[in-house]
Amino acid sequence: IVKQSKKTKQNWLKVLRLPNFPVSDTVDLVHRILLFTDKRERLSTLAHFWNSSSQQDRFGYFQALLQLIGGSGEISEANQDNITPEVMVEMPMGNYVDMPRSRLADWFDFFETLDETSKTSVFRQVWLQLSSEEQNDVIRDLRYLFSHA
Repeated sequence: IVKQSKKTKQNWLKVLRLPNFPVSDTVDLVHRILLFTDKRERLSTLAHFWNSSSQQDRFGYFQALLQLIGGSGEISEANQDNITPEVMVEMPMGNYVDMPRSRLADWFDFFETLDETSKTSVFRQVWLQLSSEEQNDVIRDLRYLFSHA
């Protein structure tokens, strides 16, 4: 049954990538991301979304993730001078060279029409559905990113 479920998800993803099935709303977009059976596909999609966003939007995603991880979403006083929208640089995509953004062009066309609040909502909703291993990968990637910014 699990094997059949995986195959069904893969078939749905093929259909949902077709141009005649545009993304209808943020809930639809989140469901499509979560249909990926390979965690690298989910994480690369989030990284591409991060990179396609403005520094101010990225700062909003970062604050939302801080809240979800268990904090207040506020940058500590000790780090306020270091963690600003200006340091919200693009994620390095070396781990995902085999997963270009172009494979999901319609998803990005939709994502880029969203305001910051809606984009942040997509990140929140996906985060809440990630496994703890995937969440740890995201945290590790952000730590790496900011240690090299």
